[in-house]
Amino acid sequence: MRNKQFKVLAFITSLVLALGVFLGSYAFYKKFEVEQPLLEQLSAMPSVEQVSMEKEKGEYVFDIKLKKVDNIQEEYEKINQVINSKLEKETYDINIKD
Repeated sequence: MRNKQFKVLAFITSLVLALGVFLGSYAFYKKFEVEQPLLEQLSAMPSVEQVSMEKEKGEYVFDIKLKKVDNIQEEYEKINQVINSKLEKETYDINIKD
């Protein structure tokens, strides 16, 4: 009886640890392979003065301050393409500030 309890306890402990490792790995991937490079790519755009990103209720919210541009719609489309290339299946909102 004791041996069976030990096996169940070992299984549950292993399952919890594996789940923790998988979730931690996914969070690390999202932060350093998706979100951070995306912010760097947006900041490097000539029309972007400042960019910030938050995740609210499962949706990314980008607040982007533009420099003086001739065509805001064109710049918005460029920004949208950059974000969509990294966050293909994620939902996001872009707030342009001038």
